Amino acid sequence: MSSIIFRKLRKWGVLHVEHLLVCLMLALFLGLGAIITLNLSIFNPLSRALSDFTMTDVYYEMQQSENKEVNTDIVLVDITDLHTRDQIAKTIDDINACSPRVLAIDLMFERPSYDMMEDANLVAALEKGRDHEILACKLTDYDPEADAFQGNLRSFMASFVDLQFGYSNVYQKHTGGTVRDFTLCQQSSAEEPVVYSMPYLAACRFSGEQPRKGDINVRPVIYSNVEFPVMTPDDVKSHPELIRGKLVMLGAMNEEADMHITPIGKMPGLKIQAFTVLTCLTHGEIKKMNMAVSLLLTFLLCYLSAFIGYKIIKWSPGLYSLWLKLYYLAVVSLLVWLSFICFVKLGYHFPLVLPLVALALLETGRVIYIWIVRSMQKKSNDNIFNKSIYALPK
Repeated sequence: MSSIIFRKLRKWGVLHVEHLLVCLMLALFLGLGAIITLNLSIFNPLSRALSDFTMTDVYYEMQQSENKEVNTDIVLVDITDLHTRDQIAKTIDDINACSPRVLAIDLMFERPSYDMMEDANLVAALEKGRDHEILACKLTDYDPEADAFQGNLRSFMASFVDLQFGYSNVYQKHTGGTVRDFTLCQQSSAEEPVVYSMPYLAACRFSGEQPRKGDINVRPVIYSNVEFPVMTPDDVKSHPELIRGKLVMLGAMNEEADMHITPIGKMPGLKIQAFTVLTCLTHGEIKKMNMAVSLLLTFLLCYLSAFIGYKIIKWSPGLYSLWLKLYYLAVVSLLVWLSFICFVKLGYHFPLVLPLVALALLETGRVIYIWIVRSMQKKSNDNIFNKSIYALPK
């Protein structure tokens, strides 16, 4: 049975070796382009742009709409307009009086204030709710050789009050880049080998789970079509029902210094932390296609497209350019749609940068291959070039 299928495929020209040679020409073209972009400084912006591109940005944008779902499990309290520690302490007291399940405080108080009473009030407010509070800290002095942070910057009261801290560092591939991922934990100094992230700790406490190191530490933040309730300090006492039993996140929503670029626009750090918490609560591990499978998928797509492209050229010599554009538009649209469904419904992400770039340049590889075949055909009487499917007609 397999031999019959093989013979039929060969008869139809599907297994023609020159389609493989076109793919090989494309591979050489892509390899040369990669070497140039990686080694010549003039192409650094292009190289960075390609490395910072991911189809998940498109997926998140596709999901956004004006009719957003409101997630009432996570509530944000904006303290941008508060300027003293007394005011912040009062807000913490007011929130704790409403009995939240978790209070994540995305604020740092690095040094004691000049007003000792303010500090005393703040510490007293934090001590009252320490059983359900998580405070932010910042990991510093990353050592790439040890793959660990050497410093852990915490609020001044950490040395004499038993509070739980989680780091609030955003995860970026390069400074100023798009925030797409987060980490569950990081290696720190020898005194505290593992430090968990604040949103992960908050999610674990809210769901009643114990934090642990996962097999996959770096995970994507899922920017779904969701909005979170935002309250001011004055709203807290007026609407305790919005806070009771909820996961409350306290921080600034309108500070320019804490704004970051995300796939769905510029966003305050507190809201990014909220999306991270929601990701931990509602999504399991997003599985990602490995490079070997991605290369195999790219090869199969390119080989199939080389075969179909050749048939289109033979079928419609006059309008083949138009038909090829329509074909590639259909293939790319189908590929993006299938990838989107797999990501949203199945939690499986396969990177499309390599397949899309390869499909975009496949016809360039074919043109180069045809030029080589026809140039050799003119210079040589060897039958091998005359028998090419791309040879000049006699």
